[in-house]
Amino acid sequence: MSRQSVPAWFSGAIVLALASCSEHDADSERRALAGTYVSQRTDIVPAIRRAILAGKVAIGMAPEEARVAAGACVILVSPRDPKWPEGTSPMQIAIAQRLHPDSSGIMMRFCTAQQFNTREPEYFNVYFEKGRALRIVRDSERSRP
Repeated sequence: MSRQSVPAWFSGAIVLALASCSEHDADSERRALAGTYVSQRTDIVPAIRRAILAGKVAIGMAPEEARVAAGACVILVSPRDPKWPEGTSPMQIAIAQRLHPDSSGIMMRFCTAQQFNTREPEYFNVYFEKGRALRIVRDSERSRP
């Protein structure tokens, strides 16, 4: 997959994530992109479709679905498949997981109010294995035993 083939709704994830955690105009843009995304994907199960449109990451989502659902993020990837040469973009690895999941470790960090139905945006991490979200950890839960 070349740089030009990275979908527009996924681009800028790392750059946008460097901004502070605020919602201002980002939610209306995220909603528009989510609507376009789910209308183009006829293979999404209803529960995942509803979560994407509601702006929530759900267990079982692929990284690209989580990115569309929750918006800007920081992506950390540990490539664990020989098909990824050194220097491969973390975004490229994350996008590929939906159709070709592998053993790469992926963590995405988001900040939204929608995920936990809060007034103020909250940070949370999503951990992926074999291309699917397995754990969602709210920052306020990270210090709990």
